[in-house]
Amino acid sequence: MMKKPPSFRRFLLIMVFLLEGLSLAVVIGFLFAMLDRSMQQEQVGRINVQQAELRLHLTDRLKYTYSRVEEIHSNNNIKIGLLLGMHAKIAENVQTFYPQTMGSTFYIRSVDGRYYPQPRHRHRFLNDLHLLAHRKGDVTQTAVNPHTFVYLVPILRQDRVQGHAVGVYDLSVDPGCEKLLAATSDLSLAYRQHQQFTDLFTHRPLSKASRWITDELTRNHHWSASDERHNQLVGMEEFPSLYLMVDNKQYRQQRGAMVTKLVLLCIPLLMLTFTVSFLILKRVTNALDALAKNAHHIAETDGRLDLDTTKVRHAEFLSFTQAFNKVLSTVRQRTGDLKSANDNLQKQIKERRQMADALQESEAQLRSLQDNIPVGLFRRSMDGRLLFANPKMVSIFGYDSQEEMMQKPIRQSYDDPGQYDEVMDRFEASENIQRLELRLKRKDGTPIWGAVHLNRTIDPKSGVAHIDGAIIDITDRKKIEDDKHKLETQLRQASKMEALGTLAGGIAHDFNNILFAIIGFCELALEDAIQDTCQQDNLKEAITGAQRAAELVRQILTFARQTEIERNPLNLTSIVKESLKLMRATLPKSIEIRTELDANLTVLADPTQMHQIIVNLGTNASHAMGDSGGVLTIALSKVDTVPGNGHRGAELKQGPHACLRIVDTGHGMSAEILERIFDPYFTTKAQGEGTGMGLSLVQGIVRSLNGVISIDSAVGKGSTFDIYLPVLEKTDSVFHQDRKSVVGGREHILFVDDELVLTQMMSQMLSKMGYHVTPHNSPIEALEQFRHAPERFDLVISDVTMPDMDGPDMAREMIKIRPDLPIVLCTGYSANINEKTASNIGVRDLLHKPLVRHELSTTIRRVLDNRSAA
Repeated sequence: MMKKPPSFRRFLLIMVFLLEGLSLAVVIGFLFAMLDRSMQQEQVGRINVQQAELRLHLTDRLKYTYSRVEEIHSNNNIKIGLLLGMHAKIAENVQTFYPQTMGSTFYIRSVDGRYYPQPRHRHRFLNDLHLLAHRKGDVTQTAVNPHTFVYLVPILRQDRVQGHAVGVYDLSVDPGCEKLLAATSDLSLAYRQHQQFTDLFTHRPLSKASRWITDELTRNHHWSASDERHNQLVGMEEFPSLYLMVDNKQYRQQRGAMVTKLVLLCIPLLMLTFTVSFLILKRVTNALDALAKNAHHIAETDGRLDLDTTKVRHAEFLSFTQAFNKVLSTVRQRTGDLKSANDNLQKQIKERRQMADALQESEAQLRSLQDNIPVGLFRRSMDGRLLFANPKMVSIFGYDSQEEMMQKPIRQSYDDPGQYDEVMDRFEASENIQRLELRLKRKDGTPIWGAVHLNRTIDPKSGVAHIDGAIIDITDRKKIEDDKHKLETQLRQASKMEALGTLAGGIAHDFNNILFAIIGFCELALEDAIQDTCQQDNLKEAITGAQRAAELVRQILTFARQTEIERNPLNLTSIVKESLKLMRATLPKSIEIRTELDANLTVLADPTQMHQIIVNLGTNASHAMGDSGGVLTIALSKVDTVPGNGHRGAELKQGPHACLRIVDTGHGMSAEILERIFDPYFTTKAQGEGTGMGLSLVQGIVRSLNGVISIDSAVGKGSTFDIYLPVLEKTDSVFHQDRKSVVGGREHILFVDDELVLTQMMSQMLSKMGYHVTPHNSPIEALEQFRHAPERFDLVISDVTMPDMDGPDMAREMIKIRPDLPIVLCTGYSANINEKTASNIGVRDLLHKPLVRHELSTTIRRVLDNRSAA
């Protein structure tokens, strides 16, 4: 006898109860998540408001500290106090007008490292503050520790630092900040030092178990009620190493209360759901019983149905199955045939759908890769026709569409068509090219650089060979490489100029001292020489040679940018002749120099710059003619120009001009080279033979003189350079004056110079002028003698650069003893003193060695007479 299966009603009731319980749990969980999220957002919003108030407070305090430091920096009373060394008065002013308030403290730091007023508790950062004082700039701000901020402003007087105004804001002692945080029970501040977090006000370190860190408050805000970490540290972007410390105790308490309420609400809802479900299921099962009875009645007419009733577990469905067995037997055969056909059809459809999806996905990936890859991809036939080009390829060559580009032969994309044949010959030999850098061109003719990869492939279906390639646009990289090469060239040229300047400055002082002695002794000897003799002429020539040597030193310093350019009325004819003497010794003997010079042409210029123009153009002409030689013609004439004449956009003003023409019979220049001839660093010479700066320098000098330079050249016909400079028609200056008469006196002069030969020479020269001279080779000894009898001397003449004590320092000490003392300094060369700095010291005049006797006598007389008049 078959065992009766369990009731379907009971099974269905259990399953419904389980589903309803699960649904209720999901609803309660979702409700809990929403309420918990709302609570968190409410707490986050409140903390964000409080955090904004705290940041606003800190920003206001820092602005207040900075503004007060700026006031101290501009306070004249404090500047005067620093100047006079009134330290007590400085401390009193700072304490009175800039007292400590709300964590902000103010000091004055003198140049010797002292602070006024004296800090009560010397901050640790004050020990290292002297490092900040040497930084350049008007304001220095630094956070010396996580809760202390310092503002440092130099106090200047005539570009000299007298001290520094210092403002310190210490967050840990700011009552306003502490009061702001005390308004809430779940906020505080912490700071980080050496990976350790410490409470700002209690100074207690926080353990890792009681905290976690997040950069933003809204990120990672799901706090667990059972989590042992109670504090969240939120980073403050404007204040590094400061963190807002949030206590989630209140949140955990609210969350626990919410869980309790939801549990109490869940119990009656679950009971009500069970009751309603039971009543509904009872009605459903009764209907199934009735349906089963009807099915039995229908099935009694056909006994061929034989559904397996042994696998039915519930009594209701067992009865239903037995009723329909006879009905199903009539359609079983047809259903089996249809099911078999349908299964085969579904299988085929599924396979084809999978193949179509895979093909579509593969095509989409390939299309996306071709469209988005930053490399130009293409396929071309063996005869040069373009078969495919991706969007990047079209963009690189500047075409509007793929169709437009594919209509053009690939040969047109090469900047040099002959290079296309070379690439194809190389490809035929290896069938593979990797990263070949080629100069190509865009549709509009703009040149570009590309790294090309080529590979031969064969279509497996048709067997046709074609070439697949890739192009990477490296134009920007090539430009960077060119710029780098230009910068390296500039750096090498600047290094040469710097070395020349250092050498010129190093030898100028000693060489000028030597020339000073030569000129002085020659003038002394000339005074005693017999008139109209060879001895007198020889001494004059020696003086002239020494003066030319002094002018040469000045020109070297000017060329090396050690002195300022001086433009004076200049006899251009004489400068051209002097330059030709220098060039004749350097040019090859195969070059003939011809001159056509018009005399008495005066221009306003610097002689050194004019030498540079003539020598540069003459040297370029020599290089153009080469070893085969030729004729170099230099002509100087006066022309009357009209407006509009000029070259390369420059125009001449109307009036008389000096025209300096330099003509060579060299190889000449093409139109392309003429367009770039004045570009900096452009040269047609081989690597290492020129910098490309010569003609650019010449053009710059000519323009600075309000002149114009023009070029006329052709290949094989030589070159002609014309330089037009305005002529000075009238001038009151006399350029080559005869020796003036020497005016002497009876005063007592103290002369100080470490060179023995100069003290000997000056003693004789000044004595012959009538002065009483006391020479010294040691500034220390001279100062000591002056201290014993300061009123004994009427004038002090001293060298600038001397051992043990230089001339300016000695002058300062003497002026302290006797403020009305006239002092004259002499320098061979010094980069540390000029007329302005000498005047600031109190020196009456600054002379540059070598001196001629009438210049020295005139200066001495002027200084002494001005003192007497005063």
